Amino acid sequence: MSSGEAFSADGQPILISFMEYQRKKIQRNNLSKIFAFVLLFIMATFFSSVDLWASTLSQVSGEVCGQITVRWGKVEGAEEYELYRGDELIYRGKNNEYIDSGLVLGRSYPYRLRASNRAGKSPFSPTVHLVARNLCTPDKPDNLFVHSYPCGGKTLVHWDSVPRAERYELRRGGTVIYSGDLTYFFDSNLRFNWRYSYTVRAWNSSGWGKEVSISGRSSDRCPPFVPDKPFADRAESGTEGDMSISLRTAPRDGVRVRTSADVISFNVTANHSDMTIRRIDVFFDKDPRRYMDKVEIKLGTRVVASIPVNSETVSVISRDEYRLRLGDLFLEVKDGRTTALTVRVTRKPGPNYSQYVKVYLKNNSIRVEDTLFISYTLPTAGGGITGDFSRRFIVN
Repeated sequence: MSSGEAFSADGQPILISFMEYQRKKIQRNNLSKIFAFVLLFIMATFFSSVDLWASTLSQVSGEVCGQITVRWGKVEGAEEYELYRGDELIYRGKNNEYIDSGLVLGRSYPYRLRASNRAGKSPFSPTVHLVARNLCTPDKPDNLFVHSYPCGGKTLVHWDSVPRAERYELRRGGTVIYSGDLTYFFDSNLRFNWRYSYTVRAWNSSGWGKEVSISGRSSDRCPPFVPDKPFADRAESGTEGDMSISLRTAPRDGVRVRTSADVISFNVTANHSDMTIRRIDVFFDKDPRRYMDKVEIKLGTRVVASIPVNSETVSVISRDEYRLRLGDLFLEVKDGRTTALTVRVTRKPGPNYSQYVKVYLKNNSIRVEDTLFISYTLPTAGGGITGDFSRRFIVN
């Protein structure tokens, strides 16, 4: 029998060349490999599972109020993710983070996650309860300005009050020079006629708001002369006359305070000198702690001071008299100018009620200073609950 000769079942020889035998053998091996590869592909595509349990939902810190940023780890084998808030599908995609917005402040929300690929969807992860921040960071302060004080290397930095702000931080250059709840700062001991940059930002327990910056010049050197006799006469006599005050016709009696409203306003006129209002005492015949949330002072149309109404800010003078003092003010009225000084109140939130309240000034309720830092008080006459500086309003 020659090499390469084969026999059939009945003993008849079948001649197959050695090369053809090898070729068919290789074909059979290749078909086996292809079949194995296809089988593995099918198993990987249609029978693989996604291990979601290794991924944990978490909340990102420092986010915007009313939002929850949900984050999770990458899951091996996942092609996309589905995030649910309760039973509602709120996200489907490939990212590992989602910002859920428009939420109620302080409310807890349930979240759960599952992954998917062409084989199907995994079981849900355990539910995680995340809380939307209950306090927004303050807005940036508006109307920041720097005023050069009359003389002596000084500036006045002022800004508008910011809702929800608990305190402010003022920096000159990179140095913090003020931190507190006032909306102005009197900066002194500066170089004469020198430009300084200031930055202010507001803070509450949710964090710092955006900052705003401005620059301005300090005042020049004070002239080295002794005040002339008219100034000395006014200082020695102590008579009122450098600032006058009168009640404005608007707002009239009977203003309704449903949220906030101006309740009394005065015309103040500076005479012979620029005048600075340093303190205002506002009086009420009803306890303002029961009906009011805050009191603001406006100079012209701009709110320049604000104070909350509480047990620390209200002094009980008698059963029918309560005083709210706004001190450490720095409200400047230019010589010869007349400006409106207005008291604005904000109603305390709560159930509906109606209460008549008298607001008024007593004699010497307002303390002012001229450019030589000589103090005066006004009004000198006509003050009191039945006097010339009172109005009646309704908290409704």
